[in-house]
Amino acid sequence: MRRIRVFTPGFVPVLFALLAIAPASAGGTTFVDATAEVFPDGLPRGHFLWGDCDGDGDEDLLVGGKRIFLNSGPPEFVFHEVEDTGDLADGAHQRAIWIDIDNDGDLDLFGIGTGNRERLFLNDGSCRFTDISDFDGDGTSDLDDGSPSMTASCGDYDGDGFLDVYVGNYEKQCDGNICGDCRTDRLWHNRGDLTFEDVTVSSGIYEQEHGIGKNDVGTCLGSGGGQPCDSDDDCPSGTSCKIGTCARGSNWVDYDDDGDLDIFVSNYRLDPNLLWENQGDGTFTNVAFEKNVDGDEDNDAWGHVLGSDWGDYDNDGDMDLYTANLAHGVYYVFLHHDISQLLRSSGAPDYVFTDVRDSSGMREYDPDAQPDWAETCPTWGDYDNDGWLDIYVTHIYDSSDLNYSTLYHNDGDGTFTETTTSVGANLKLYIDYSAAWCDYDQDGDLDLVTYGAPTKDGTREAHLFRNETGSENRWLEVRVKGGAGRGGATNRYGVGVRITVTENGMSQLREVQGGHGYHTAMNSAPQEFGFGPGDDEPVDEVKVRWTNGVTDVFHDVPMRYRALVLEVGAKVHRGSDPSQELPVVDDAAKLFPWRDAVLGDGQTWFYEVEGVEETLLLRKDPAAGTVILYFP
Repeated sequence: MRRIRVFTPGFVPVLFALLAIAPASAGGTTFVDATAEVFPDGLPRGHFLWGDCDGDGDEDLLVGGKRIFLNSGPPEFVFHEVEDTGDLADGAHQRAIWIDIDNDGDLDLFGIGTGNRERLFLNDGSCRFTDISDFDGDGTSDLDDGSPSMTASCGDYDGDGFLDVYVGNYEKQCDGNICGDCRTDRLWHNRGDLTFEDVTVSSGIYEQEHGIGKNDVGTCLGSGGGQPCDSDDDCPSGTSCKIGTCARGSNWVDYDDDGDLDIFVSNYRLDPNLLWENQGDGTFTNVAFEKNVDGDEDNDAWGHVLGSDWGDYDNDGDMDLYTANLAHGVYYVFLHHDISQLLRSSGAPDYVFTDVRDSSGMREYDPDAQPDWAETCPTWGDYDNDGWLDIYVTHIYDSSDLNYSTLYHNDGDGTFTETTTSVGANLKLYIDYSAAWCDYDQDGDLDLVTYGAPTKDGTREAHLFRNETGSENRWLEVRVKGGAGRGGATNRYGVGVRITVTENGMSQLREVQGGHGYHTAMNSAPQEFGFGPGDDEPVDEVKVRWTNGVTDVFHDVPMRYRALVLEVGAKVHRGSDPSQELPVVDDAAKLFPWRDAVLGDGQTWFYEVEGVEETLLLRKDPAAGTVILYFP
């Protein structure tokens, strides 16, 4: 154990600040385009995924599945691209997600792509990756499934402490043409030994997805098609057998609050969406129709869902869902297939969803004025720290001036107000595929990375919109680290952990997710909570439910700081004689920063923390008369 010495001479005032924040402007929430300042070497377009690649406590950025930009941390918080990422740069994959596959505390990558492009990359802790996809040593990747993979997300479906991966597959080519011949998805089980196994069949996913929504089996496509089939051989010459649904996005979520993770799949090509309910025995049942999240079938057509995101936008303690849809005007008139939906959960006991977008105040679709409605990547985040989740939704196509990405402010009464152009920087972008929130500069408010063109015929560029709300509203950031590999059952990354924060009678729920939106995107794993204006009295309660069902509850948690919650409790030792065994002062110090109100009597104190491997740091707060132990 590392021993830290602290001398307390009455806490003579010193220059000290724990995440001091500059006051906000009088105009309220303000975003500024800080791209050039924060990314001096440039920021490319691509799918954006926040994650701490080098384990230094600062969120880094993965762009397009292959390029990594490291956050320098305080005080500058600037990003520079990693020059040597090992096997990653030349990987066969096209997109990737962050995933700690071995619970060693650093983030690895699972890559996907069209055809045989699935790859697994192991991080050495410094953002240099090794391709370990060849499990059996025969020189080929053991993750390839031969299908065009469009989306991946991660979660621990069987509660063994290791993150598994859901890969959503799209359509193959039919005689050189795109024909809607969708391939079944894949569920990869993490064996815990740096290898994965395909459990798509044993989990029940393959059988249920095979021909879903049309027949009990596949359906022949093309001229003269429409008949049931099991393979292309069953179909007329020149046609193809559609055996699955066309996935574009996927999310893991405990939608029914039963303690295990379910999987939602956003499907394209007028296919119904899927909601794989976890049965707790290694199998899944598709309950999308019963729960009303499959989309609204009309004339045997559902919708083109590109990406989705889960969040408790109404603060009622259950997870709601936003699905971003594409609708072509001419086809919408005849088929009436879905536009985007805001699906509000009924909560216990049924967890049935109702589309309330029409009454939410969000933009309506007029096919006469708008040739296309084409939303892609929704992402929830409380950008103004008022305690209610807002949402940014990207938009592709520039066929109309109305086809722009949109920022909606949650009014707290079930309705939203568009604030796309009234929050400082202009977030009204065109042809935008990806967006993700992160407090990259650790000032207590969420920043946004996205890309697009400022006009419908303009040039698309990536943007880092820095939020300068500052300390106008109170906030708390909660990070979690599961104890898998250290005696606990939750994956180290914390995917699937539920955090409920209660202050002044209002509760807010967050769930650490393993991906969201279109293809692949990731908000940062640390969860931000806002509480509006007021005095900085401690937060009443912070409740953390780990994936093994154990819940830790903390009371009177200070405002305006970044808390780290450890699944495996650390033991904090303190004493005045380093030659003697230091006595335990707190045997359940799972919440850090940990504050010790030591006396300012000129005594030298020695601290030790056991039970965790992370680097421990220390600060003194003279005003409060405390010593603060924390992890970066």
